[in-house]
Amino acid sequence: MPRAGGGDGKGHVVVKLSADGKVLMTLGKPGGAAAPEYFYQPNDIVTAPNGDIFVAEGHGGANSRILKFTKDGKLIAVIGKKGTGPGEFDQPHALAFDSKGRLFVGDRSNNRIQILDQQGRYIDEWKQFSRPSGIYIDKNDVIYVSDSESGAVGNGRSRTEKRGIRVGGLSDGKVIALIPDPVEVATRWGVFSDILNAEPSTVTFMQNVLTEVMAIFPGRYIHVGGDEASRLPFCLELAGELADRGRLARPVDADHENDERFLRGVDLKFCQSHEGVRS
Repeated sequence: MPRAGGGDGKGHVVVKLSADGKVLMTLGKPGGAAAPEYFYQPNDIVTAPNGDIFVAEGHGGANSRILKFTKDGKLIAVIGKKGTGPGEFDQPHALAFDSKGRLFVGDRSNNRIQILDQQGRYIDEWKQFSRPSGIYIDKNDVIYVSDSESGAVGNGRSRTEKRGIRVGGLSDGKVIALIPDPVEVATRWGVFSDILNAEPSTVTFMQNVLTEVMAIFPGRYIHVGGDEASRLPFCLELAGELADRGRLARPVDADHENDERFLRGVDLKFCQSHEGVRS
């Protein structure tokens, strides 16, 4: 369900695949589309027991809604709009069903879970599970809600709630446990300052990940991206190294060199050595 891209007519679609990777159905306009078309930045998808498909759309822009499709991909309902009221959303980031068929929506930028029926009618809201990035509900109606942003990212930076996974029961909605985030995250964008994307160990790690991914999902293209790794310390070091060689001395130039080293290590030396694969 890619969100990135769009400028080249790719991304922003929902793709149904068979177990062996065959495309069975595609929802949305490749490259993205605003209402009344779809999608622009889809976040999550969940399928009801009868096969109806629910897609949460909107990752910080003007669109924040849930689109409901039949199992054959026909759009049958648009639920909600951007806002803060009941049945309105701001970055609906997670979807899950409980055993009663109620739809739990992680309304992340509103710092709440909203509970709807399958027609999109509002039932309740819960704020005790903090800022939901992901929701999982098991067969015993135990709910697990991840908060990956409080105190760190976006408009969650000012929140004092602890990041982590909150566990609770749906019968009373009480939080019974918190699995804390083991990593202290910076209070600005650039989350893990020790991830330096041109370090040899990082390139080796990416090659190992890609080896597994390419075996599971064979295809011609692989998108490698991410903007949560702070590169400044390494880029400053790299700027000094390059300056000593008389090449350049500005950190911004070192940032570009950093990206090029990563691409050379992952793309040229690895991806393109596998027949038919391009990153």
